[in-house]
Amino acid sequence: MNLQEIQQKLSASNLDGWLFCDHHHRDEIAYAILNLDPKKMTSRRWFYFIPASGSPTKIVHNIESARLDSLPGETIHYSSWRDLHKFLNTVIHDKTIAMQYSPDNNIPMISLIDGGTIDLIRSFGAAIVSSADFVQYFLARLDRESIDLHIQAGELVQKIKDEAFELVSTSLKEKKYKTEYEIQQFILRRFAEESLTCGEHAPIVAVNEHAADPHFEVNADHPCFIKENDRLLIDLWAKLDQPKGVYYDITWCAYAGNHPPEEYKQLFAIVVQARKLAKQLITDRFRTNEPIFGYEVDEAVRHYITKHGYGDYFTHRTGHSIGGEVHGIGANIDNLETKDERRLIPGLCFSIEPGIYKPPIGVRTEIDLYIDYDGAVCSQGPEQEVLLLLL
Repeated sequence: MNLQEIQQKLSASNLDGWLFCDHHHRDEIAYAILNLDPKKMTSRRWFYFIPASGSPTKIVHNIESARLDSLPGETIHYSSWRDLHKFLNTVIHDKTIAMQYSPDNNIPMISLIDGGTIDLIRSFGAAIVSSADFVQYFLARLDRESIDLHIQAGELVQKIKDEAFELVSTSLKEKKYKTEYEIQQFILRRFAEESLTCGEHAPIVAVNEHAADPHFEVNADHPCFIKENDRLLIDLWAKLDQPKGVYYDITWCAYAGNHPPEEYKQLFAIVVQARKLAKQLITDRFRTNEPIFGYEVDEAVRHYITKHGYGDYFTHRTGHSIGGEVHGIGANIDNLETKDERRLIPGLCFSIEPGIYKPPIGVRTEIDLYIDYDGAVCSQGPEQEVLLLLL
């Protein structure tokens, strides 16, 4: 924990402090920010208040009195709830404080403090604001090593993506057709061979109407073969299997033939242009040093797709934060599922992945962007411009 930097951020935001609390390991953010061991017993409530200036305060239960010993500050012990309330009131009375809270649950990954605790803190006259911007700054930004690991993962994922489509192409030419499941398992084997991990969820390999389901799950018990004139979408993500590994997440579309249907080509062209629009908007704002927020990018992309008549078929956000988890804790590119009002800042990595899902057709194009510390908006690897033709 960098106490001095946290206090500088609190002072710059005109806040009195940041209140952390937990019970039974509910708030992973607190443990990450404070560098606490999440495996130690936490059967009683603890609170940790970092003021904008001065020494922090620890409030811990007597039977777990050493729970916050790794942190700086004065320790207050309690046993009864009455004492806990008294001590909390003394520490935060009438203060304006940040907590892991999001008004209207706009950012669910941040909104971790339960309603009862919010009621309790407000009963002491404290005003609560969201810690979302602080969490993004301290947890979502990538350092140089992490950016390099993202780039390395990208090189491997792009190579494996090419190999997967080549395997499908060969199977079509030889008329020895592969199933969605076989291609998915090929990708997983290649991930393992390259020391990559994709976490708990396997890549999406979706043929024809399956691609109209954005989170289609391949079913080994109901194999679907990839044959001539089929439409194919592959969404794959992975990171190097090491402590600071960062995910790389892309989606490409292909046609199992030489002459894709006009509607398929048209829909794919629309999402490609929407993707380019998003990247250009972010690049322009950083070039002119103007702020840009996650919801703004989504709104621009959604407007473009809606203008072409397919807004109702774009049923998910434009992109998500990327880090050590494929869905990270930074700003999402979203004004549909939530209104993400966090500013895009240097060090962030996120996907741009507009899609149109008009059964039986589904298309999506996905790239990853990261914002370097000089304000450059960067991507790793080729960006799909037209449908891949597999014959």
